[in-house]
Amino acid sequence: MRILTLFTSALFFFSLFISCSTSVEGVAVLDCAAFDKSLKALDKPQLIDVRTAQEFVDGSIYDAMNIDFYNDDFKSAMNQFDKKQPIFVFCAKGGRSSSASKICKELGYETIYDLKGGFTAWKEYAN
Repeated sequence: MRILTLFTSALFFFSLFISCSTSVEGVAVLDCAAFDKSLKALDKPQLIDVRTAQEFVDGSIYDAMNIDFYNDDFKSAMNQFDKKQPIFVFCAKGGRSSSASKICKELGYETIYDLKGGFTAWKEYAN
């Protein structure tokens, strides 16, 4: 009976984790709640908003740093962070951050979190 209870508990937490994130080519794609929780678990998270400067001015998440995915120097700008620390990326809806996450992987980042649904989903989550 105890083994069944442990198995049921483990299955519940596993399904909860799966529903909150997916992994695409070594990148954890997190829903807003999981992204938020992961951010708050760190003192100084590396949070990157890959939207344009105008999109960034209109609002962002916490103390995100803006590095426009469309800039010619995007790759070199992304190379400045600590690759052993988690890096969090987001855009408006998830397309650019998915591409940015792949670049982070190429650059050697060990842990990459991409916000599922982007800032659009975050605004709904935060309200």
